[in-house]
Amino acid sequence: MFASCISAKNYRKDDLAYMNKPKMILFDYGGTLMSEPDFDPESGNAAIYPYICENPHNISLEEFGAYLLKLFD
Repeated sequence: MFASCISAKNYRKDDLAYMNKPKMILFDYGGTLMSEPDFDPESGNAAIYPYICENPHNISLEEFGAYLLKLFD
């Protein structure tokens, strides 16, 4: 169903057949309803990094993480 790497080139229209429209979307990030004391963005980035198909600027995992920290600080 899903491609082996993250790329718009690997997207298939048939993939939409497996998606369900949600009844509701709840946005809460700030500790109002949910708290994530073990939040570890580095682990999440490391998990998806091997699936990147194109990296024309050869950005390392560490550079990517530093950029995100600066972006969301």
